[in-house]
Amino acid sequence: MRDSRMLSVAFIGHVDHGKSTLLGRLLTDMHAVPPQVFEEARQAGSGDVLAFLSDQFREEREQLQTIDTTQRLVRGSRRSFLCIDTPGHLEFLENMLTGVTKADAAVLVVDAGEGVREQTRRHLWLARLLGIEQMIVAVNKMDRVGFSAARFQELCGEISRGCGHQRVFLRAVIPVSARDGDMVCRRSPRIAWYRGKTLLAALNACRMRQPAIHEPLRMPVQDVYHVQDDVVAVGRIGAGVVRRGGRVVVLPAGGAARVKSLRKFERPPLAAARAGESIGISLSGVPLARGAVICGGRLPAAVREFPAVVLWLAGVPAEKGAGVTVRIATQEQNAVIAEIIRRFDSATLEPLGADAAVRQYELARMRIATSDPVVIEADCPQRELGRFVLEQAGSVVGLGVIGAAEHA
Repeated sequence: MRDSRMLSVAFIGHVDHGKSTLLGRLLTDMHAVPPQVFEEARQAGSGDVLAFLSDQFREEREQLQTIDTTQRLVRGSRRSFLCIDTPGHLEFLENMLTGVTKADAAVLVVDAGEGVREQTRRHLWLARLLGIEQMIVAVNKMDRVGFSAARFQELCGEISRGCGHQRVFLRAVIPVSARDGDMVCRRSPRIAWYRGKTLLAALNACRMRQPAIHEPLRMPVQDVYHVQDDVVAVGRIGAGVVRRGGRVVVLPAGGAARVKSLRKFERPPLAAARAGESIGISLSGVPLARGAVICGGRLPAAVREFPAVVLWLAGVPAEKGAGVTVRIATQEQNAVIAEIIRRFDSATLEPLGADAAVRQYELARMRIATSDPVVIEADCPQRELGRFVLEQAGSVVGLGVIGAAEHA
């Protein structure tokens, strides 16, 4: 079970802006580097443990290992951190789904000299896509710009505009030098003009991602089991509370039902369960199958076509009429790209030409038509029913947010 004080943090940003170095510095200054690592660094002929750690992270990415291998647990005096050092480029875009969707916050690393770059802007959009609501920006390599307050303020304006445009809550923009440790875990006389928090203090101030218990009930059905004379739908409650004896609606079929029982493995029957819990629900009078959504309160939409903003990942361009598989929570449906409305550069968000084909790493507003109804919640990327994955031949080809967002 996850430590109730543990904050999951994704380190994201443009290549070579210092994500791994910053994480290595955080680990070192929080005394989270095991003694054997120092010994390995000495035997490798490296007097710089920070560089040695960074080289290890880089080697993992080059070997195409999964994102799980780049997680680091750091225990601090106030709370623990699960730090996710995200892989670069394509691996980041595809594997980020499993590693970062559960992150409570993200640290976006920006090189003070190079400034906001292509991947920086793209990662901001991906952060929104994946439901990350808290962003800390570390303006790294301040030593290379002479710890210039003017340069930092210039970047602050650009970063704030980008976060506002993507509806990402910007908690802090912090000038740091990961190489030397300035403003990572300790204040620095070289950046005395900065009155804000250190990176560690900003992370300690982040809030945990709270279960959405006050939202309407949403439980995507993961599987269905027959237990004696009962049919039990199992899944994780994404939002709300469900109570024994309560009334629910199963979408997309739309059947109303009463909750007969709530179960957990090897535990007595429950009176109620809430968001974040994985449970089994026995209902009366409605058919159940994987992909159904058990709902309460204000109901989501069940549709055969929906607008979306999609980041296209495949090397083969997306065209109108192309067949895809759409996955929304536990739902899986055959679908087609019914219309490509507009294309955008995913780094600058500038509109592109009238060419109908959507090329790799471009954004597009489009309409997706499914073979059967799917349950959605438009413009809610923080919720499972507000975002989706597109596949072709078993490979991920696109990530999307449901709804015709006005800024993309």
